[in-house]
Amino acid sequence: MALLFRVEPWLRLAMYPPALAAPGNGRDDGRGIAAPRGLHLARSMLRFSRAATGVGVTLAVALTSLPAMHGQVPAPAVPSPVLQVIVDRAVTKTLNEFIDRKLLASQLAVSLVDLRDPAKPKTAQVRGTEPIYPASVIKLFYLAAAHRWLEDKRLADTAELRRAMKDMIVDSSNDATHYVIDLLTGTTSGAELSADELKLWFEKRGAVTRYFASIGYPEIIASKKPWGDGPYGRESQAIQLFEPKRNQLTTDATARLLTEIATGRCVTATRSAEMMTLLARDPGTSDPDPDNQAKFTGPALPTGARLWSKAGWTSQTRHDAAYIELGDGAKFVLVIFTTSHANERDLIPAIAAKIIEPLKLKPGIIHNNRLLKVAPCGVVDMEALKSGKREPYAGDTETPEQHIPATGLGDHDWEACMTINHTWGYKSDDHEWKSTKILLQNLIDIASKGGNYLLNVGPTGEGLIPQPSVERLEEIGKWMDANGESIYGTGASPFPKLPWGRCTTKKTKGGTTLYLHVFEWPAEGKLLLPGLESKVKSAQMLVGGAKLKFEKTENGVVLNLPENAPDANASVIKMEITGKPKVVQLFIKPAADGSIVLPAALVDFGIPEKGSAPSLQLSKEGPEISSWNNPVAPVSWSFSGLKPSNYEVLAEISGLQNTKATLEIGQAAPALNVDVSGIKKTKKAESVEQLPVSFTATGDYHKFE
Repeated sequence: MALLFRVEPWLRLAMYPPALAAPGNGRDDGRGIAAPRGLHLARSMLRFSRAATGVGVTLAVALTSLPAMHGQVPAPAVPSPVLQVIVDRAVTKTLNEFIDRKLLASQLAVSLVDLRDPAKPKTAQVRGTEPIYPASVIKLFYLAAAHRWLEDKRLADTAELRRAMKDMIVDSSNDATHYVIDLLTGTTSGAELSADELKLWFEKRGAVTRYFASIGYPEIIASKKPWGDGPYGRESQAIQLFEPKRNQLTTDATARLLTEIATGRCVTATRSAEMMTLLARDPGTSDPDPDNQAKFTGPALPTGARLWSKAGWTSQTRHDAAYIELGDGAKFVLVIFTTSHANERDLIPAIAAKIIEPLKLKPGIIHNNRLLKVAPCGVVDMEALKSGKREPYAGDTETPEQHIPATGLGDHDWEACMTINHTWGYKSDDHEWKSTKILLQNLIDIASKGGNYLLNVGPTGEGLIPQPSVERLEEIGKWMDANGESIYGTGASPFPKLPWGRCTTKKTKGGTTLYLHVFEWPAEGKLLLPGLESKVKSAQMLVGGAKLKFEKTENGVVLNLPENAPDANASVIKMEITGKPKVVQLFIKPAADGSIVLPAALVDFGIPEKGSAPSLQLSKEGPEISSWNNPVAPVSWSFSGLKPSNYEVLAEISGLQNTKATLEIGQAAPALNVDVSGIKKTKKAESVEQLPVSFTATGDYHKFE
């Protein structure tokens, strides 16, 4: 299909060179043919014909898909919260460091692209979209345009052009750049022109700007030549008559182009490699010239790093666009523009060093998620953990604070950070000390979920540990002396939940050791390991070694226990089984009278669509659901064996002011809203709501939420 434009004959027939490229704004602004972004004018398809009126000329232009600057469409860079933290901190620290030199935030722009995974680049920026005079960094765009023109056979590939391209990038020669611009646009510098001639001349000079706009770079202006002493003749006329008066770039646009070159996607892989050859720098150069292009970002690089860059500087600006590869495999593009501090040659290295330092973390170094504080301290991004979309710098270990994840964190290493009272430091009036029993059972709970326990103590101003802390730590130490093997070197429990306590595991030759930590000693002396189908070889009390009898039942393995618990805090049973633990899920079943009790200890916590999940905590009254402040984070119980009937639901709920709870039973029952506002923060329920509700059983599996 042909797209017809009506234009003045002198504008198209006499003046446009073969290097014509369409602007990208989708309209004719009086300066040239407009085409929708993503299309280009195919020169071989131009056809001229005399209009019927004899006054104008109709130009029929066939539109074809725009050839990408690269061999394949690059993946768009995705903003990264982690990288944003790195860049923000680097800029903030540099502003503080240079405060005596009156460095302002408005005088900096930074863009960073992480290419550890080139198929999934990640980015961050500070003022990355701000148009700034680019000085000689604009030559990077002339280099890419020249290769595009050469690839399309719009320029002859001559030795002289190659020499000019090399000198333009390697030596940043302005004279070489003038020659390249003349070839790209079909213009030359020279004497003044008449108004009409100057308009035509300037239209042609905008070819590179229009080309980049047509492929998604609307923020750049590349129509002015870089000068040493200043423009003369028609160059001076253009500056006076046409806006903007100078070239413009953003650090984001520059980072994007350099990323495409570095990843072999600019024009073609072969041409990208040719460009990279010209951009290669020696960061350890001994050249005494302080403005050697390797000395802009280069001083910030660690030994062994490799550098490709294009710098630019004037009396008012100092910029660098760098692609960097570190010895540990990190690859990234870093573009830094600075204004009004051109003579401060330590400014760009200062910013770069603060960004590069966290990027050069070696894979073998273990660090937690607080190093960069991507999320608030103590908050675990459960959705990211589940989906596998954690940031590459988010840390090797998670650190939930003042709560224990209900089901652990799967294969991720983690440690729960908690206090002995309610204060991280010393507070003279905080006497709400957690009991040894709670602290010890927290330790066991965490170990059973594959985590570590980071228990905080707050020394006094004299450096003394408060006596209540000392007493509790000593009591925990005594328990560990006797039962330490059930904690040290153990793995997570194979049981989804145990109403009477927790389980830790150790691999043995040909089997597994189960350490059963009993918090609630069964009055009838029978302890059920629900759903355990593995073959049991032996069972004994860990302390004292007393042998225990056991039997296999349809609900799992039942142990016969002594009448009294050996330890008031947590008694440990050591059980040896064959192979890996095999546990099947069992549902809660009704009692003899048909009622079902759904204790907090057997609750299921799902991963909410957003926000944090509640957790299970041990209080003086027993297990309770706490930190439940997210309205889209339900808790649930699974049960079976319910018969069709009318049921009364009794829910023990405590909450804060203006709080409501919703109960949903199965899929057939209506939701019940329970107003629990006004209940005190002590978490002690003042009343029990009695909620009559009827529903029909639809099978063996129901959910109570």
